[in-house]
Amino acid sequence: MSHSIYYGDTLTPAMTGGFGVAPATQSGPGYAQGGALVTNPIGINHVSNDPANYQGALTVPVAQQVKNYLAAHGSFNAGQLVLVGGGANDILYNLQAVQAGKLAPTDAGGAIATAAG
Repeated sequence: MSHSIYYGDTLTPAMTGGFGVAPATQSGPGYAQGGALVTNPIGINHVSNDPANYQGALTVPVAQQVKNYLAAHGSFNAGQLVLVGGGANDILYNLQAVQAGKLAPTDAGGAIATAAG
């Protein structure tokens, strides 16, 4: 199964949900999710994994987003432009945790280093 998107096309999501809406799989090739961290599933504004009581943001980790794409589509091809961004949310998430007194600065640094790796 392959999905081709061309310049000027509309990129549709592979998954929708969050903020009161249970996660649902869609057919699109767009796997990015706002607030997602690199490996931690509890991203920015994430509240619950329980589909019956889903209140937070949909934050499948960036590493899992890539795995999900490959599982659904097999591989990337030579004609694709693949953009993967990650890490900025990890810095913000851990900085906010330190400022709120929920995480020691050394632990935040370790989490950020793990995401960078």
